[in-house]
Amino acid sequence: MRFIPVFILLIALISCNQEKKEEPKKEKEELGDFKKTKNLPECDCKDLSVDSTSNISSLKGEAFTGICFTYYPDDSTKVMEEIQYLEGKIHGYYRIYSKEKVILTEDQYVEGIKQKLDKKFTCDCDELQIEELGSDGVRTYLLNGVKFSGVCEKYTKDGKIKILDMQFKDGLRHGNSLYFDGEPITADVYKEGKFVKTIVYTKD
Repeated sequence: MRFIPVFILLIALISCNQEKKEEPKKEKEELGDFKKTKNLPECDCKDLSVDSTSNISSLKGEAFTGICFTYYPDDSTKVMEEIQYLEGKIHGYYRIYSKEKVILTEDQYVEGIKQKLDKKFTCDCDELQIEELGSDGVRTYLLNGVKFSGVCEKYTKDGKIKILDMQFKDGLRHGNSLYFDGEPITADVYKEGKFVKTIVYTKD
């Protein structure tokens, strides 16, 4: 009979372990991530109304969940801003794009509160590492070992005058590389790492 308590204890331990194994795994929560089970509604940001007291953005009288876009005034086909909302509050990414779809700035929010974002979208051009891929000579630019998206800038030695800014997308030159002498002088235009043309600016 003295073995019965030990036997019961073993059964209890086994059942506890089984219960632990059967516990459902919690889904990984990503900052600002929306459920991808259905397509999110999209709208023009100008169609949203904002309640000044609670700072809730609404579409047709209902708190908006989805993505809104603003467009460049001189080209309504080019997205300038992308803002994600959840139940009327900014939740997810707030991005500003160049006309070439390069992310110029990005902020991240959770239920209307701005979060710290470690990823850099602006850097000194000297911070970038360059590697060549393939026989076509297309170069990939890395920042801290990661393909860079955004804009790199270069200034005179005193740091007062900008002489260059270059746009990148997924590690490739994409968009304009502007050269300055107080004002823009030329722009080399690239698309997905390949040179397209040079634009020369004149006083006219």
